[in-house]
Amino acid sequence: MLVIGLINSSFSIMTFQRKQSTEAGCRYYLLTTSIFSLFTIILFSIKFLMLILSQISLIKKNETILRISCISIDFFLRLCPIIVDWLNVSVAIDRILTVTIGLNFNKIKSKRAARWIIISIFLVNVISILHDPINRQLIYDEAEQRRWCLIQYPSALKIYNSTININHFFIPFLINLLISIIIIVVATRKSFKARKQQTYQEHLEKQLHLHKHLLISSIVLVLLATSRLIISFIYDNFSGTWRLTIISLIVRPFMKVKIVFFFKYVSYSYSCLQIS
Repeated sequence: MLVIGLINSSFSIMTFQRKQSTEAGCRYYLLTTSIFSLFTIILFSIKFLMLILSQISLIKKNETILRISCISIDFFLRLCPIIVDWLNVSVAIDRILTVTIGLNFNKIKSKRAARWIIISIFLVNVISILHDPINRQLIYDEAEQRRWCLIQYPSALKIYNSTININHFFIPFLINLLISIIIIVVATRKSFKARKQQTYQEHLEKQLHLHKHLLISSIVLVLLATSRLIISFIYDNFSGTWRLTIISLIVRPFMKVKIVFFFKYVSYSYSCLQIS
């Protein structure tokens, strides 16, 4: 699965690096998304490998490696999927501007804006979860004879953390779903005005068929986000051997779903390339 994910992500990066793909800001969002997705797969693989090595005592007593993994790797594993979700929102917004504005859409301005938006998305999301690495610490378990990476939040910060998790989950999904519906409605109206010999219902059904990938991609995104949300809440409430069991059970199906998403993402992205 790792090899498939790496190959697919690499091809996605090569695809969106080509300038002829699109001259709008959409290309930058998709390229950055592919890079972060590849980075996420690599981090998951490193984390999983370290879990295995820690169980066979190869790095069990190396506090430096365990601390780096605890503070940095876990933080980026949380950060990258959040950034990808918000980049997908940017793709959707760029798409709807292209559809609604049409030929008057300024691709040069879109391209310039994309660079600043990507930087802003990265910085804002880093700041929003900066409390995560600050509150991580290694704790030695006498019973298990090993160290565990724990997050201990004060009560107020725990509420903030839960709120941030829910916001990062719901807001991108709602925006993507809303934009998908708007695109279908706008496309239906334009089609109806151009060919009034057909009923509005017939045009709507046709546009739903043509743009069904928009709705499907929104559902896929929310399914991925749901798994991540569940993981985040479980991770905050369990420790010790519970954590190892939970991670080992969740990482494998999550990776499979992520790979499936990458293949669906090519289809999802292609519509952006067409309208750009």
